[in-house]
Amino acid sequence: MNARKVQEQYSTEPIENYELSVIELKTYSCKGIKCSKVEDRLQTTLKELSDIKYALDQAAIIAISDPNGIINYVNDKFCVISGYSRDELLGQSFTLLNSGYHSREFFQQLWLTISQGKVWQGEIKDRAKDGRDYWVSSTVVPFLNDQGRPIQYLTIQFEITERKLAEAALRESKNQYQTLVNLSPVGIFCTDALGQYIQVNDRWCQLNGVEPREAMGEGWVRTIHPEDRVRVLTEWYQAVAKNLSFGSCEYRILRPDGTVAWVIAQATAETGRSGSTIGYVGAIADITERKQVEEQLRHYAWHDALTGLPNRALFLRRLEAAIATVKQYPRRLFAVLFLDLDRLKQINDSLGHLAGDRLLVAFAERLSNCLRPSDTVARLGGDEFTILLENISDVRDVTFVAERIVKAIAHPFYIEGHEIFASASIGIVLSGSPRASVTNSLIAAHDEATHVLRDADTAMYCVKQQRTLTGYAVFNPKMYDRAIESLQLENDLRKAVENRREFVIQYQPIFSLVTGRISGFEALLRWQHPQRGQLLPSEFIPLAEDTGLIVPLGRWVLAQAALQMRIWQLAFPTAISLTMSVNISPKQFLHPRLVQEIDKILWETGLNGNCLKLEITESTLIDDSEETALMLQQLRERQVGLCIEDFGTGYSSLSHLTRFPLNSLKIDRSFVSQIGKQSHNAAILWTIVNLAHNLGMDAIAEGVETARQLEHLKKLKCEQVQGNYLSPPVDANAAGLLLAAGRKQQMEYRD
Repeated sequence: MNARKVQEQYSTEPIENYELSVIELKTYSCKGIKCSKVEDRLQTTLKELSDIKYALDQAAIIAISDPNGIINYVNDKFCVISGYSRDELLGQSFTLLNSGYHSREFFQQLWLTISQGKVWQGEIKDRAKDGRDYWVSSTVVPFLNDQGRPIQYLTIQFEITERKLAEAALRESKNQYQTLVNLSPVGIFCTDALGQYIQVNDRWCQLNGVEPREAMGEGWVRTIHPEDRVRVLTEWYQAVAKNLSFGSCEYRILRPDGTVAWVIAQATAETGRSGSTIGYVGAIADITERKQVEEQLRHYAWHDALTGLPNRALFLRRLEAAIATVKQYPRRLFAVLFLDLDRLKQINDSLGHLAGDRLLVAFAERLSNCLRPSDTVARLGGDEFTILLENISDVRDVTFVAERIVKAIAHPFYIEGHEIFASASIGIVLSGSPRASVTNSLIAAHDEATHVLRDADTAMYCVKQQRTLTGYAVFNPKMYDRAIESLQLENDLRKAVENRREFVIQYQPIFSLVTGRISGFEALLRWQHPQRGQLLPSEFIPLAEDTGLIVPLGRWVLAQAALQMRIWQLAFPTAISLTMSVNISPKQFLHPRLVQEIDKILWETGLNGNCLKLEITESTLIDDSEETALMLQQLRERQVGLCIEDFGTGYSSLSHLTRFPLNSLKIDRSFVSQIGKQSHNAAILWTIVNLAHNLGMDAIAEGVETARQLEHLKKLKCEQVQGNYLSPPVDANAAGLLLAAGRKQQMEYRD
């Protein structure tokens, strides 16, 4: 008996609460019931309802809500699964448990069903208090009044979370299986015991481009590429003859339309009840893309990604083969050209790396056009290229190619609307058998490919150092000796920079042509090499620039010169207005911490900024960037003097002289030495001095060696001079004696 029938028979009041309704039925009076059977029936019904309630409470999740869905009863299981206490649930709607999984339409349909007095059954995903989601199978039973309208809803639920998870896992497994089937590239075939095809699937036909009937028997053999056919059939029939499985076999198929594809085939022998082989079941899969990728990887492993040329690894392999050939055939020769594309860094910095990459590609194309099909041109990396010329007669064959390359790259390159002129330094090494190297000094015998590259690189480096007009040089043993000497000098320089005990600073006085007195000194670095004796800056400064050692070395010179000037100022009151000029290399000048280092030196020595003058070359200002302008302005704010040295010999731009806060121009000694020898030289000197004056700068002349030169500079109103005629560079003690004398330089005594 359900609650509705009990309500109809024994009460005219609605059941407001499921639990109370069951209990209070016991108190209903049996007024008007005169038959004891009715009394017994009532008690039986109450007992049944009580048992049902107990059973439901033990087995199910129970909730009762009013017509508006507000919960007014939950059992213990409801509290346990939801994580909410009874007090937290009573008075709340079921939206408290909404997991957000179901749509708005889902709940609208649920309410439409039960509001019409119909029972709703379904599965709901709820969310517990701790955020855990769980699934329940729900049955919502509406309790109706006399008018058939719901007055209460009884919700009976059973947890089905584990089942739902299992169903989801099963669906996922089925989906994965179906996906694998749908995406499978496998073609299936079956054969008889003799290896004759008896069945193929559609995918097999798609792969091979034939109809099923065309594959039957030995028809499938025609699908194998002719170049692979013998190999594949040999492996196949050997397996069939021995009743063995057909292992993984990769081969090409040739379709009727002429297209070629790669496949991998495998087959397993099928045995009958007697254990004998009754046929084979196999599969083929399309591996064309994999083969293409493998080919690309092989190509990338041996070729440069940018230019498509062979890379270092492939070049060395071919070079090793060439070495082996000349050993086997002593009369043969080969040559290697090592090329370095000049000015690539400047192009990258000015036009961007994309333009630089395009220049490299165009450069590689021109190199290829200068060679025979049998020659190899490779890109080693960066701006370095190599060329292998085999089967040559003598050095003239190689120089002919080198000259062709020089002429080819002399024509401008047009990159992104820019006309770019490029050049290259080319080192050549001619290699042959030991017998050939004895009879010709230009032919070297090599056992290792890396040694060939080393010698070609050495020759290329000589071209860069000597600025050879032809643009190329052929290696000879003396070049290697010089390279070893340079390497040793570099090692010695590193040690010397580290301990600094081998360096000395000499000071050459700078004289004022107005007062005739010393107005300052130029600090000149000397290296007292343990084996080679005293080395001038020209012998080691370029090496320091190349290796980056110029930065710590220049910092040390700057600190020592500033300290020495401060010592003289403290010793000689008249030295308080003197300046100390220090040469700053381009790398040192562009160092981002130069200003901070100068601040530190001035603070540690106590020297005023106006007593320090930095001499920089014109090429240092090529950058012409905002960073350069800012650095110069910061130095000017510290009253540090700025002088352009060797003016007129380097990269000249009048815009630099007007834009940057410079104090003086130093006329290069090459102009001073020509005074009285070339008439047009006097005009150049006059132009430089007047240019300096018109720009508000002083003119300083270096390299004054004669009285005639000095007199001419006086007439030009050059403010300051220096040179051996006045005083050679001297050590700190001798310079101190000059300051102690405190007299004007007697120029006439040095004639």
